[in-house]
Amino acid sequence: MLLLQAEQQNIELFDPEFLDQLQAGTAPGEKTIQEIQGRAYQVLASPLPLPQTQTGLIVVFQDVTHFRDLDRMKTKFVSDVSHELRTPLTNLSLYLDLLALETEERKRTRYQATLRRETNRLTQLIEDLLLMSRLESKRVRADMQEVDINRLIENLVQDRIPMALQRNLEMSVKITPTIPLALADPRLLTQVLSNLLTNSLNYTLAQGCIQLSSDYQSKDGGNWVTITAQDTGVGITAEELPHIFERFYRGSASRRTGAPGTGLGLAISNEIIEQMGGHITVKSKPGQGSSFTVWLQAVL
Repeated sequence: MLLLQAEQQNIELFDPEFLDQLQAGTAPGEKTIQEIQGRAYQVLASPLPLPQTQTGLIVVFQDVTHFRDLDRMKTKFVSDVSHELRTPLTNLSLYLDLLALETEERKRTRYQATLRRETNRLTQLIEDLLLMSRLESKRVRADMQEVDINRLIENLVQDRIPMALQRNLEMSVKITPTIPLALADPRLLTQVLSNLLTNSLNYTLAQGCIQLSSDYQSKDGGNWVTITAQDTGVGITAEELPHIFERFYRGSASRRTGAPGTGLGLAISNEIIEQMGGHITVKSKPGQGSSFTVWLQAVL
């Protein structure tokens, strides 16, 4: 069918060299891959016995596009991990050498602080990678329960108010009293909201405000309990918004502010919420802050 359609539309499916090889009766190698209309096919060929002096080939095309894409993703992932590991490891090696040579106590204290920071960064990266691996292999199972969202977010904000005050930020909670319970894993949900609040703390300048709020909405044929983390931070550009849930992605705001992080927090949060049957949306403009909303199935 594919060959017939190609002939009718005057489309060349195969490169001339490959066709010459087949016409000569030479079987292509096992690793031969043909790109056909945006997809990848592995070519498998066997001799076809024919009477007298005639020869032939049976050629099978196996679609391996999915495996090729997975291989590219694996290569990119390994490259990204290597890049993220290189910086803290380089810093650790450098400051260990400096510490061994330095005799001035003030500088030694500063070097030790840097070593501690880079060690924490490396530890967090490894923990995030392990969690991402467990999520993808379905080894993290959500313990779905009926959760009182208002109580959960009030406790979260109360715990983080001292941290906000240290950074000269105002943190508050705004609850909708009549919302129903939500279907979620409270432990995993707490981790997601902690990630969102940490981002707000890192990207909101002094005198800014951070608010965690709850609501109930009916949308797209579903009933949802929503949790919104809103801040008055530096915001995200329109060009960067489509990429913020990608692994290791850190936008221009992280470079400008020097905010710590592994670039995995939002990717992990998105994966967790999707496993719980929900999703995350975001609204943001540079200089006007960001608003991340977690949508969870309501229990009615």
